[in-house]
Amino acid sequence: MERSKGQILPLVLFSIVISAVLMVVMFNATQKVTDKTIATNASDAAVYSGGVWVARQLNFMAYTNRAMIANHVAAGHMVAYVSWSRYVNDSVANLNKIARFIPYLNSVMAALEQYAGVNKQLAEASAQVLIPSIDALNRLHSLAQRQAWLALRPSKVEEVMRTVLVGYDSDLRLNITSELSGEAAKNYKPLIDFSIASYRSALLGAAEILGPGADGGEMKGMVERSYAGSERWLNNRNWSQSLVLFKLRKESSTSHDLQESLGEWQAEDRLRYGRWTPKGWKWSTIGRGEASSDEFMSNYKGIHSYARKRGSAERELTIDLVALATKFDTQTVSRTRMGIDSKGTVISGYSKSRVYFERPLTGFDSTASEYANLYNPFWKVKLVEAWP
Repeated sequence: MERSKGQILPLVLFSIVISAVLMVVMFNATQKVTDKTIATNASDAAVYSGGVWVARQLNFMAYTNRAMIANHVAAGHMVAYVSWSRYVNDSVANLNKIARFIPYLNSVMAALEQYAGVNKQLAEASAQVLIPSIDALNRLHSLAQRQAWLALRPSKVEEVMRTVLVGYDSDLRLNITSELSGEAAKNYKPLIDFSIASYRSALLGAAEILGPGADGGEMKGMVERSYAGSERWLNNRNWSQSLVLFKLRKESSTSHDLQESLGEWQAEDRLRYGRWTPKGWKWSTIGRGEASSDEFMSNYKGIHSYARKRGSAERELTIDLVALATKFDTQTVSRTRMGIDSKGTVISGYSKSRVYFERPLTGFDSTASEYANLYNPFWKVKLVEAWP
């Protein structure tokens, strides 16, 4: 029997064609899955980075608020110290007017008077440098806060998210809901549009910059609450000693005034001597000292302006950022390199992050609650479920 040749060739060719088609289809499907994964990861990274950016600006405002308060209180300490040094110098000088006629004691009092005079001069010279320096430093803090406040603009936050997004895929676009089509456009576009509008509004309404004189006394109260361990020095440099018919009394006061156009520290110290008479106690002043920040800088403001949370103190503030990453399937590698017909579908990823204020559980009173504010740097960010 004559043997047939080449009968298997059509089957082999058919198998090769089928395999090639399957490889192209599999590559195309795999590439779409890869692009979908990249879009999802990119939206996660973008929205989280945007949240980190916002939290950092809010925490920066809190840190600089604390720094400005501490600096302003330091100016108050300096003014109080100048007042105290003047009171000591005046008291010793007046006592020495009597002690100079007493042997041995006169030399001691003369040395004390010299020391008190040097101490007063050093205190005044230090204040001449410190008070203007604090005012200049706090001015820089105020300007830096304005930059942080401007960095909360929706356009800036979206610029940060967009930069992270294109780092994953240069073809990805941020929050272009008009590119959604079909069921996605019908079911999700309104919700995504609302979420975008909501976080833009929240960013614009998160913080405000204002002067201490326009805040209803809020910053003045924060300064006074920050005295803490220095309360005794600033407002309680007092003591008294009774010797039956005689009394010595040390009196002092320190006050500050914060207005939109001016801030001022004032301090006073005096030592009084009292003696009892049948008509009551008669008091005389042995020595006194006074000081004011105006002596060392006539236009001292202390805190020029500061950032605070907009709205009432009890208003909770959370900011939910969203990132929709989209690209057309015509931009995938498989279609651009193999000439496969495109259906014009959109590859997308959608993620959400939350910027929120949370008091740490350790290092603080765990039973106390704290509303969101710009005085403590407790702003955090986390990824949350994209769909409610």
